[in-house]
Amino acid sequence: MYIALEGIDGVGKTTQINRLKESYPDAIFTKEPGATNLGAKLRELILGENDFDKKSELFLFLADRAEHAQKVLAPNIKKNKIIFSDRSLISGIAYANSEFDINYICELNRYAVGGVLPDKAVIFIISKEGYLQRIKNRGLKEDNIEKKGAEFMMQTQERFLQAVKMLKIKYIEIDAMDTEENISKKIKDFIND
Repeated sequence: MYIALEGIDGVGKTTQINRLKESYPDAIFTKEPGATNLGAKLRELILGENDFDKKSELFLFLADRAEHAQKVLAPNIKKNKIIFSDRSLISGIAYANSEFDINYICELNRYAVGGVLPDKAVIFIISKEGYLQRIKNRGLKEDNIEKKGAEFMMQTQERFLQAVKMLKIKYIEIDAMDTEENISKKIKDFIND
């Protein structure tokens, strides 16, 4: 089973992935972008200082996604492994569709992954106020995506839901402001359902 954890930065995906590692020690844990050798180089390019054209940036993300699907996801799916991914093509669609037609973005992402779609998706949702507080508390330097601002992030959050519906992926919405324990329980219940 392939499960994607999705949401804007600061919603607690990393915290929950670390908790899942304790509960599922034999599972595969991966991420987009950056889980392959090519992906690590592309992640550095995309998230670092750059002035890439929007199309160029889109195709860099798609290259990472294609490599990830073929080198990490597909082989482990064949082995019947449980796979948890910090982001997937759902993020690719959500973050890009403000710049491009969503149907076109869906088509490109489906092509990139060669039909390897998550079986389930966990979508973390947070209020604008909660997001701003979490980002402030992290105190990290913003990457190129975070620099687009809170309004962009709130719109992107809505597009996560639009993307899972378009792709017909079974999903659960998680209130990112809930307790870590409640969130963990909801995720495990959803996985085991």
